[in-house]
Amino acid sequence: DHNRDFNNNPRYPAVRSLVELVPDWLGGVPFISLDLHCPHLRGDGNLHIYQVGQQDAGAWSEQIRFGNILESTAGGPLPYRSGDNLPFGQEWNTAEGFLKGRNCTMWLSSLPGSLLGSSIEIPYATARGNEVNQLSAKLFGHDLARAIRAYLSELRCRQ
Repeated sequence: DHNRDFNNNPRYPAVRSLVELVPDWLGGVPFISLDLHCPHLRGDGNLHIYQVGQQDAGAWSEQIRFGNILESTAGGPLPYRSGDNLPFGQEWNTAEGFLKGRNCTMWLSSLPGSLLGSSIEIPYATARGNEVNQLSAKLFGHDLARAIRAYLSELRCRQ
C-alpha cells in the first residue's frame, strides 16, 4: 500500500521522490493538503463522503473547522456532512490501522507550514444516494475549492 509508505525509508520510488522533493518545494510556506481517496466498495460507512480524523487533537480541530465550512458552502450534487467524519479511534481509524506505516496525510501534516491536512474518502458509485460520476465529482471539486478559499479567509481573519 503506497499510502502506508510515508516513512523514513520509503519502499516505493514514487513515494521516496515525494518525501525527498516536497519539503524543499514547499520551503516552509503555509499550505493545506487534501488526500482524496475512495473507501471500501461496500458498507454503510462507505456510502458517504467523510474525512478521516487525525490522531493529533489540533489537526482534528482544523479538520472539523474545514468540514463545517465545506458543509455550509457546498452547492453541488454530492453532499458532505460533518457528522459522517470518522474520528481517530473509531472503526478502522486506529493506531493499529497504521502499524504498517504513516500515510500521506500524516506525513504532510508533519511538515513545517501545514495549516490543514486531511484524507477525504469519496465513494465510487453513490454518496448518500447521489450518483458519483464525472460531472458530480467535478462539482464536488468546485465545492472543495470554495471551502478552501473560505477556510483560508477565515484563518486570515483570526490572525
